[in-house]
Amino acid sequence: MNTQDYKWVTQGRDVIMAQCAQLSEAQLAQSHGFALDSVKDTLLHITKCYRNWIGSFLLGNDSIEDFPVEIVEKMTLADIQEVYVLVDKYVALALRTFEDSMDVMTSSASDFKPTVQKTPHHLLLHAFTHECHHQGQITAMLSLMGHTPNNTNIVLFFDINRNCITNITFIPSC
Repeated sequence: MNTQDYKWVTQGRDVIMAQCAQLSEAQLAQSHGFALDSVKDTLLHITKCYRNWIGSFLLGNDSIEDFPVEIVEKMTLADIQEVYVLVDKYVALALRTFEDSMDVMTSSASDFKPTVQKTPHHLLLHAFTHECHHQGQITAMLSLMGHTPNNTNIVLFFDINRNCITNITFIPSC
């Protein structure tokens, strides 16, 4: 796992967030009767995985609690994006901290229960694939609302070193 791997994940996230920015608050919270029920709940669930496994387990920096329902109801997409800023900080710190020990078994840095032992590599890979899995669910929800989802497939992200996403209609190519 490295910064480039995470950059590919966040490029897919950027595509999703750009489409979500076009949704009304009602659409963001609209129930779909599958997966985590709404785009908003799914976006927050993704952050919980990172906050749980990377922030709390690996780094000892975050509580694993869900946001209270009354807080979630008031959250806007901008609020959710701020949680992703925190997630990005956790991932960057974990990548630096465990750069030379990615495959060394580790125990929780906090009072994580139950006791679990995993490698940083495993937990980062889990969080990355977990996000991609839920990105697919969000694109299905966008389709159900009548939107044509933009592709989040990483094979479209040709030039990560130039911070350029190509072949995406709403983002200009390099």
